[in-house]
Amino acid sequence: MTKSDDLDDDSFIEQYMDKVDSVDLVILALIQNGVKKYTKIFDSFKKISVIKFKEHMNKLERLDLVTIDSSESWLKRHTDPSIILKNDGTKLIQEQSNLQNLLTQYVK
Repeated sequence: MTKSDDLDDDSFIEQYMDKVDSVDLVILALIQNGVKKYTKIFDSFKKISVIKFKEHMNKLERLDLVTIDSSESWLKRHTDPSIILKNDGTKLIQEQSNLQNLLTQYVK
């Protein structure tokens, strides 16, 4: 059972919306749409520095919305890991109505 199973949809959204911003939502949407590799996700953005991107990824991992694929080799996990969207991340993306606008704004 995940944290979101206990919450209705409105309180689930409120739980995350003060913690995530538009770049975080775009990252989650890219992962949901099949862009799984860390470098491919970063390459998808028009204007974002490596440091800022890493901060966003670390925040999403701390919030338990994404995780690194632990089935990959040590080298892959530390150079270009595959990112897995967790259930709460998927649910958060499904609740966003302005996602297409965000994708066109941030993604190449």
